[in-house]
Amino acid sequence: MAYQFDPNDETTNVSDHIILVENETICKRIGDLGMKILQIMAYEGISEEKELIPAVSDVILFSAGQLVSDDSIRRSVQRLWSNGLIETEEVNTGIRRFNVLKLTENGRKFMGHNFRRKRVESECERFKREHANIHHGYLIKEVKKVLEDKEIYDEISTGRDENFIRIGDGRACIPDVICKSGDKRFFYEVECGTHKQLDFNEKCNKLSMLTQKIIIVGQNRQVVGDILKKQVENWIDKEWESLIKWDVEVYLTTITDLKNDKWTYCYGLETSEPQCNCPIVWEKKGGES
Repeated sequence: MAYQFDPNDETTNVSDHIILVENETICKRIGDLGMKILQIMAYEGISEEKELIPAVSDVILFSAGQLVSDDSIRRSVQRLWSNGLIETEEVNTGIRRFNVLKLTENGRKFMGHNFRRKRVESECERFKREHANIHHGYLIKEVKKVLEDKEIYDEISTGRDENFIRIGDGRACIPDVICKSGDKRFFYEVECGTHKQLDFNEKCNKLSMLTQKIIIVGQNRQVVGDILKKQVENWIDKEWESLIKWDVEVYLTTITDLKNDKWTYCYGLETSEPQCNCPIVWEKKGGES
């Protein structure tokens, strides 16, 4: 039976219900390993299941000198889910599929009773707070990882506070990813294809005030080809004269093509038609070609 309580039960409050009825039973069901997993989720803020498994294994090895298999940890995660303490959500970044683990309301109450230390904000909670949805947050994280693996930039930032840039007239721009190489900065906008054209135009207009090289990364071929390509071309048609004046170039790519060192579409603005599958010429660290 899943861990649950009845908020309309007048014979006891929620806290008493947990303490007197459910808590001991749940602790036995999930065992020491389940409690350790909850602790790591709560105090390290890990949300990705694939990141949680090695973290749990390392903590147990370090603290108790014991080896625990990945399968044992997965089974324990399943028990946490079946007892209503966590929920899962599948995320697809275009190059990876994985489960994100989140404490349920009951899980948070259970944690509050058994662990007095205040938990940290989890990764998925931060992504939900900072972005339109957690899928956008994890796509940005994936783009950052792809760029880090290239080892071409001195610094890569994705935090909204770090990336906040004032552009005048009381407006601001917050690029999803800012990369620094020497004294140069490169801006990557990560898109899920959910923006309306007007909002997309506004974002691109802001970026064009920061850089002559606008880079937009989408989740997959469908998003890039069916949605973002049309939005980019509509924006270019609307702003053609100013883009030509300021010599702005637009690079639209899937995350897979970015990983494989190519732009899906390149708009040099000499013509209205983009070039396809253009090789990316990465700059070396320090800004050298």
